[in-house]
Amino acid sequence: MEKNVSLNDILSELPLNKTILFDDTSVCLQMFSEGALLSAELSKKYSTYIISSFLESAFEMTLLFDAGLSIDERNNALLITQWLPSVKSWIEAETALEKILNQLDNCHSVILLSKDSTQASSLPSKGEQRIRSLLWR
Repeated sequence: MEKNVSLNDILSELPLNKTILFDDTSVCLQMFSEGALLSAELSKKYSTYIISSFLESAFEMTLLFDAGLSIDERNNALLITQWLPSVKSWIEAETALEKILNQLDNCHSVILLSKDSTQASSLPSKGEQRIRSLLWR
């Protein structure tokens, strides 16, 4: 017989201070005496392009969620982080986890849209190509 498992049951079993895969996203709840630092992986590896895209497009959205950006020095992953004062467990971080996962989805969408528009705008138009060819004669 299958037991009904609640979200609280799942959250209560998650380890603290360890990166785990939750809903296909690497997340971590790192505990401190004053609270916890919640982090979610935005990108496995960061690059100047990803950071620039984030700062240009998604940074304001992250501020709306009281989140920030950091780099995991162990593996060079780009993270969205949020400080949670007085939080001592995943159950207490449930709302923040949901928000940061939603924010992560928004950031991925914005960065992908930014990438598409940057790639399209980085190609010279036919008019620009004609002008360049005239200048280089």
